[in-house]
Amino acid sequence: MHLTHNGALVDVGTAVVKGDTIGLNGYTGLAGYPHLHFVVIDGEQYEWPYISIPVTFSNTLTNVNSLASGTIYKANEY
Repeated sequence: MHLTHNGALVDVGTAVVKGDTIGLNGYTGLAGYPHLHFVVIDGEQYEWPYISIPVTFSNTLTNVNSLASGTIYKANEY
């Protein structure tokens, strides 16, 4: 959510692997500054509240319970 205009670089159903760029951070919608809401869902559950599959990023510590809520993670340069 809040990607830059046309910043989604993959489509629904696209297979991705570690290291793929999937989107470009921005502040579209009701956002006053660039940030990202990142949710990985399983199946067809596209309605709020989203139920995320646990994930981590290559520039964060591995956490089997997913990213820590309320924690700021610095984005890598692109």
